[in-house]
Amino acid sequence: MTLLPEVEHALLTAIRAPEPARSRRRRGQRVLGPAVTVALACLAVAVAVGALLLLSGRHAAQAPAHGPSGAGQVPSTRQTLLATLGVLRSPQSGPNVTIHQLPLGSSRGPFGGKVDRSLVRTVSLAGSRAAAALLPVRMAAARAAPASEQLVVVVANRPPRQHGHGAGGLEPRQWSSPVTVAQLRSHGMLVLTSPRNWGAMVVPDGVTEVQVGPGVSLRPPPNDPQLGHQITLPRQITPCSADVSDNVAPIELGPVHGRMTSPHKSRFLAVPVRLQTTWFAGDGRIVAQPKVNAVMWVTMGPPAR
Repeated sequence: MTLLPEVEHALLTAIRAPEPARSRRRRGQRVLGPAVTVALACLAVAVAVGALLLLSGRHAAQAPAHGPSGAGQVPSTRQTLLATLGVLRSPQSGPNVTIHQLPLGSSRGPFGGKVDRSLVRTVSLAGSRAAAALLPVRMAAARAAPASEQLVVVVANRPPRQHGHGAGGLEPRQWSSPVTVAQLRSHGMLVLTSPRNWGAMVVPDGVTEVQVGPGVSLRPPPNDPQLGHQITLPRQITPCSADVSDNVAPIELGPVHGRMTSPHKSRFLAVPVRLQTTWFAGDGRIVAQPKVNAVMWVTMGPPAR
């Protein structure tokens, strides 16, 4: 145990204090003197221990918690969603974009909640006419969960003018289920469309580059556990790396080929998978390496023998 300098000095002074000359004391005082010295020394030790306990308790109370809090502890509110995605804190760049075929103004909407239209943002996907639309959705309270603000990611095309919607509209190709803020912070959200498995990945602030792949594994849905025995996928795919702009990275994995144990009427299946991803910060550090759930479009070859 290390004592404070002031306390240590007082303790040593009390212990080393010279004893008065015996000739100036009475007999009773010669017996009482050492006892007083010992008592003072014990008192100084007690004061030192108390001071150390008080200071250590104060430091423990002021010390920040080490390590990130569990993802499940992050409440999914409008405030935490804004704190997670910087693109939502900035005005929409460019003109307002209409997302066709989605009743965003309805009270329930197509996602089980009402879209927070003031926070809808669209981000162009580099190298294509596509865009990712970020739709914050207000989910009503359920029996087992409080009301929350979650996010739906829509991958859409910008149709040419002859389609009748004008150049500013979007035609949705694929969209995600609503995800919570905790899921966004820990795993992001990856949405892929057919036929080349292109789409977008949404990641939290601080991530400047994303790599999807090479690891891939089948993720059989709970309602079809036999799927894992019917489909064979490659263990690895060609990884795709992309820069992040406004929390969105354009992703294109290309065609993926698999096999089934029995003939299937369709050669093109949407298969639930778990993909390895790597997130990088601006200085090249790896921020996280989560395995992300997604739906990948797989071209099925002849039945496996």
